[in-house]
Amino acid sequence: MKLAAYISVCEEDVRWIDQYLTEVERLEMPFAIHLDRCLTATTDKLRGHKLCIGYTEQKEGGKEFDETQKQGAFDLIVSQGFDWAMAWDIDETYERKAPEKLCM
Repeated sequence: MKLAAYISVCEEDVRWIDQYLTEVERLEMPFAIHLDRCLTATTDKLRGHKLCIGYTEQKEGGKEFDETQKQGAFDLIVSQGFDWAMAWDIDETYERKAPEKLCM
């Protein structure tokens, strides 16, 4: 079973990024991400990560985020042949045995 995660992140979430990357590395979880009004440094850190399989981006400062914008990140997972997509929040932390339970 091929499993990947998808999230959305905005610049206000920047404090959670290192924790998020630590968790995807611990779980060896490929991810797709929707970048919402992020600064270049934030965008580069996430989309350049070795487990990032793709990203979508929205740069318009006045455009309000809504949950439907995650669809592009989900579509990236589907287009790359993954069997399952798991929605995450940027501040998620899973239990120690999560990799075993997720059958990875």
